[in-house]
Amino acid sequence: MDGGAGTAGSGGGGPTDAGTSGCGKPWTGADITQEMRNGRAPMQVAKRTILIGGATREYLVAVPKTYDSAKPYPLVIGLHGSGGNRDQLRGYMDVETPANQAAVFIYPTGTPQSDGGVNEWDLASTSVDLVLVDSLIAQYSSELCIDQKRIFATGHSFGGCMSNALGCFRGRPFRAIAPVAGCAARQTGCTGRIATLQIHSPKDTSVQYSGAIGACTRYLRANTCDEMPACGCHAIDGITDTTKQCNQMAQEPYPTAISLAPTANDDMPPVARNYLSCDTAYPVGFVDHWRREKATVGDPAERWHNPPPWSGALIWEFFARLPEAEVE
Repeated sequence: MDGGAGTAGSGGGGPTDAGTSGCGKPWTGADITQEMRNGRAPMQVAKRTILIGGATREYLVAVPKTYDSAKPYPLVIGLHGSGGNRDQLRGYMDVETPANQAAVFIYPTGTPQSDGGVNEWDLASTSVDLVLVDSLIAQYSSELCIDQKRIFATGHSFGGCMSNALGCFRGRPFRAIAPVAGCAARQTGCTGRIATLQIHSPKDTSVQYSGAIGACTRYLRANTCDEMPACGCHAIDGITDTTKQCNQMAQEPYPTAISLAPTANDDMPPVARNYLSCDTAYPVGFVDHWRREKATVGDPAERWHNPPPWSGALIWEFFARLPEAEVE
């Protein structure tokens, strides 16, 4: 993992005049655990519940061990995949370590299904899960010193879908989103601009690649980026006949200090692109990957679905280097 992520994270947006009412208040509570995870950023962690629509919902909040109540911190909402819970995402898609104690993280648990099924997310515009996220942001804006201009969301799989729902329906207060293997989340009735980085495999068999393309197209148009001709259209697609290639001209290589070097599990190197002429401060990036989850090529259980190992560092770098902007 390239050291550039730590460099970006150390800034974390820095102190601004956008601090919330929680600034100046110490964060205390008998339930706070001083967590020291081997090789990961030390954090202060509390597992809590909140009442939403008459139902008790679980979540985890992680605050830097070096937390300074006089300094506004970015807030990252982390959203698990189908069947997950508040502990899951931070275990396998670690964004906290590259953030290097420069942000507060909240991980809610999705809605249990009425038939006793797994925890999922309601992606509708009237979603109880949107209310859950709204309530958590409001609560911790009053308890902690949060930079209200630097509120972000990321998630994997169904959590990536929920990230896209937040990007659609919550352009305010969110500044940016970074879904991994997410779907388009029925993006009708969306409002406003939002910066976005999408990570997805064209070969994903769990969440179709077309969903990420649909979401990306919405952000290209909302942020008035160039479309020549469309999201997901680029020359590196294995087609050698140039007359049949889909050549996306309105893009450039995605600028990153994070190493995306392929390994033995990658069928081909990732393709990272940045779209051109987007509104100032509202970039749209997209990373295709072909990383297998199975060691054996051709394994029938292959999904190309899990986050590549560089995902957390790339996501934090994207959030950390965004310029100051008013959320919409």
